[in-house]
Amino acid sequence: MSIPSIYIDSDQGDHKPVSAYFDVCLEAIVPESFQAIHAGVLRELDRLENDARPVVSVSSEQLQFDTISFLEPTTRSLTLQNIGPVLSLCQSSSLKGNRVF
Repeated sequence: MSIPSIYIDSDQGDHKPVSAYFDVCLEAIVPESFQAIHAGVLRELDRLENDARPVVSVSSEQLQFDTISFLEPTTRSLTLQNIGPVLSLCQSSSLKGNRVF
């Protein structure tokens, strides 16, 4: 928003006459435009966040152990595959020595 130039001429009092020109330019926020831009930025950030999530496939959703004997180790394997565009990290842990599950 631009306000036209203002001229002030003052010769009041015992001081020298004062004159000045002012050219004022103000920035205003239009609520409708602000909301539209804000919504667009949020959509873009949401898309970027979703694109940055790792996508992993698992070879099997269930592992069948059948009969397990006491103190006899039993293992089964599964395959994890990163099928997404970003790096995914996996960590394995062992339950050896744990008595409580």
